[in-house]
Amino acid sequence: MQDVPTGEVHDEGLRVVHLPTQLKSLDVIVPYALVAEITEVILPDDEDLARKQAAQIDWRGEKIGLISLETLAGESLPTVGQRVRVAVLYAIGGDSALQYFAILLSGVPRSERVFAESFSKDSPADSPLWRMSAELGGRLVVVPDVIELENRIKALMSK
Repeated sequence: MQDVPTGEVHDEGLRVVHLPTQLKSLDVIVPYALVAEITEVILPDDEDLARKQAAQIDWRGEKIGLISLETLAGESLPTVGQRVRVAVLYAIGGDSALQYFAILLSGVPRSERVFAESFSKDSPADSPLWRMSAELGGRLVVVPDVIELENRIKALMSK
């Protein structure tokens, strides 16, 4: 099961977090162990998430990158206020300058289980953003390629 995302695997499946976004045709899941915190943050006045595709936010006294999966996937940014809900994820790429990053959410995440046999390396979208897909409750969900997201954050934040 080396291609299955890291997380708790038991007979009852892999524990994942469903991240509500406004992607048009995809639902997004990440391994439960990857989520540091679900929280609300305030976007700085000078951040233009739609134009830059990334913003810097304050989280627990640190500046971390915030991305919108919608804009990275070429879709329009959902309407957001100054206060937004985000999923803060642990970075796994080994770069000490990027230990956490955040993904913009459009609702309340929920914990679910996915069985290893549900995963497929075939991505439903022509995008390097998605590592794999799975069937969950009769719907298609994708697992983001976290290293790809981290690389994009680093590139966007250096502009």
